[in-house]
Amino acid sequence: MTQATKIGFCPYCSTDLRDSVDGTQRGYELVVCTQCLTQHYALCWKSNSVCTTYGCGSTTATALAATHRPAPPAIIIEDGDLLFQLPHVEPLAPAPAPPMPQRRGINWWFVLIILSLLAFGFYRDRQLTGERDRAVGNWLDAKALKDDQAATSEALAGNLQALSEVIGAVVAAERVQAPLDGSMEHDPASGKILDLSSDSELSLRNFVAEVTLYNPYGPDLGAWDYGISFRQTGPAQGYWFILDSTGAWELMLADDAGEEQHRPIEASGQTSNLDLSANGANQLRLVVSGDKGWVIVNGTLTAQLDISSRSDAGSIWVGSGYYGGREVAGYTTRVEDFTLWKLP
Repeated sequence: MTQATKIGFCPYCSTDLRDSVDGTQRGYELVVCTQCLTQHYALCWKSNSVCTTYGCGSTTATALAATHRPAPPAIIIEDGDLLFQLPHVEPLAPAPAPPMPQRRGINWWFVLIILSLLAFGFYRDRQLTGERDRAVGNWLDAKALKDDQAATSEALAGNLQALSEVIGAVVAAERVQAPLDGSMEHDPASGKILDLSSDSELSLRNFVAEVTLYNPYGPDLGAWDYGISFRQTGPAQGYWFILDSTGAWELMLADDAGEEQHRPIEASGQTSNLDLSANGANQLRLVVSGDKGWVIVNGTLTAQLDISSRSDAGSIWVGSGYYGGREVAGYTTRVEDFTLWKLP
């Protein structure tokens, strides 16, 4: 037998499995492939999970004894033939399965706190909304512009900013006409506007007017209109604020000259709370101060008017049938509590 040449390298990391001087083991755990019997460092086998020897591909290995490891396999050349001297091997114990990760439970206290905060925020938002709605409703329901100046002041103080300019004037208003009741008989053949006049000698530039008007009939019977005329210096010379059976409103500036009618519409809009039913009642309040006017229908601020085109003092009256064809013979438009206050 010729001299044997020993091979002792890990095929994965190419490191000598023995000390180069005396041939003793390094002390690391070794494993041997069960198919080709090639030795590996155990750490290298675990890292690669397969035999590194070319063409082997085995996935199983057994451990060498920790204290009595034989030398790595040697190749002996004898008479031109290759003979393998194999080491004693021990079965490799399977590696323990890695521990399953533990799922963390739901922190129900944290969830409960978050839900409580959301519920409180929703409740507080509803509470603030309710307080705001009640504050607006308090003004809408108040009997503003009445004899009781304290109630008038409190109601207007909660009104929209548009009325802030006349709060002081309304509080100091002087009533110049006691509540007046009456009715306007429809006479479509006359072609004239029906009216219920205030004191004929009363001429005002700045004032507060309040009246309750009753619908003469329902919209199924025919169209109707009514309103307040103010700053009137002649039969058809002044401002007319008109409500009609469709819920619309108009501000007309009448300036007739003889037989010629000149009645341009200065402003118009639509109400949202006008009672249009047969015998339905609607309360109309009109505040006029300088170049501005404010209209309040059934407690709701409906319009702010520019009345700078006509600034003269004049008479004030309640009218009906401003437009032709809006009267039905035999019916009346009833008026209640037509009251006037004088503003500075």
